[in-house]
Amino acid sequence: MNIQSERSLFLSLISAPLTPPSPPAKEATVPCEAFVSPRGQYYVVALGARIDVANASTARYYVRNGVSIGQAIRATISELSR
Repeated sequence: MNIQSERSLFLSLISAPLTPPSPPAKEATVPCEAFVSPRGQYYVVALGARIDVANASTARYYVRNGVSIGQAIRATISELSR
């Protein structure tokens, strides 16, 4: 390559339109049900595994939006290893 061809390649690269960044991929979720233990601990059950949550608001959020598949699988594996 000579200098002229490198210069034209450089100019074509810097004049190319910028593409906007793509939004982050949304992780798939699974449905769950919310419960409260007799001691007042809130938790949700997804894929048959219990996932403790901080409070009623968090439990409602998970019921409305679902639990990520990764989180549900980690909880399932944790219960199986007990």
